[in-house]
Amino acid sequence: MLGFKAEIFVDPSNADAFIAALKPAADKAFAEPECTLFQAYQVDDEPGHFVLIENWTEDKEWLMTASLPNVTFAKQVTKPYYKPYLDATEPMFVKPRQITAFKVLDMGGSKM
Repeated sequence: MLGFKAEIFVDPSNADAFIAALKPAADKAFAEPECTLFQAYQVDDEPGHFVLIENWTEDKEWLMTASLPNVTFAKQVTKPYYKPYLDATEPMFVKPRQITAFKVLDMGGSKM
């Protein structure tokens, strides 16, 4: 299982617009059978700083089928439901998104 953490930084005045644009894409990503977790966080004392956590049953190669510069999970973000999200949010970025891929360890689950 593969996980991703994406950190996104937008101008705080765009925080509500970012959340509104993210929600439809997050819902559709989580509906993918390979997606086992999609959570979004807003850093408490930094309203323009968001952290997205995703877990996928597939490996990194599966998620990287397409080729996009500076995008770790290119296959996913080329799906049609990401376009409105990317078009709306990328102009809001105040610095490049930071993406980290990691191996998910089974340590007991979640109580959500």
